[in-house]
Amino acid sequence: MKLIRIFLQIEKDILEGNFNLPALPAIAFKVRKAVKDPLMDLNKLASIVRS
Repeated sequence: MKLIRIFLQIEKDILEGNFNLPALPAIAFKVRKAVKDPLMDLNKLASIVRS
């Protein structure tokens, strides 16, 4: 029952605009963009992740 109340509270907060998810780190955007590049290889991707 407690879990249902948590979900209902989250839903209420989202609907009222009181729920903010943490922003993704900049590296996540770089990795997402790199993965979509058909010329990207694993070595280049690993380099991005290491940075």
